[in-house]
Amino acid sequence: MQEQYIRELEQKRNLPEKELVVVGNIRLDEIAKKIKNLKLQKEDKKTILLSPSWGRESILYKYGERMIDKLLETDYDIIIRPHPQMKIDNPQLLESLLQKYPNQERLVWDFERDNLPSMAKSDIMISDFSGTMKSLLVYLSSYQQQIKSIISCISTIDVII
Repeated sequence: MQEQYIRELEQKRNLPEKELVVVGNIRLDEIAKKIKNLKLQKEDKKTILLSPSWGRESILYKYGERMIDKLLETDYDIIIRPHPQMKIDNPQLLESLLQKYPNQERLVWDFERDNLPSMAKSDIMISDFSGTMKSLLVYLSSYQQQIKSIISCISTIDVII
């Protein structure tokens, strides 16, 4: 896609054709490799993946209990996948959420290093400014699946919750 765009610009501007080398994106290329080896069975039950970043602007920091309570009011299974930095940045909040919302039938905390299994199980992903959205898009494009719902939370979420 990028190559086609560059070639069009070269023609429009009467520029000589450049030598272009496709190099990819190492992180996304590695994700694509993992996806090819991923063997998961999708359950019939719909699942929401809550995959925030960390810090004061993250959705768990700003909306934690209110958001989890609202999600638990739905019929969806919930996977909460906190950013690994949250254990260092705000361990008190993480521990309080884990105590109030322990693993149960409809709610699971995911602390695994690899985020792809949780993405593969999910139907909806709720995130903020986390980079995991890129991983999900690579996952979807690798399987040529329909785009799942991705909800990127912004400051107006107070109106929703």
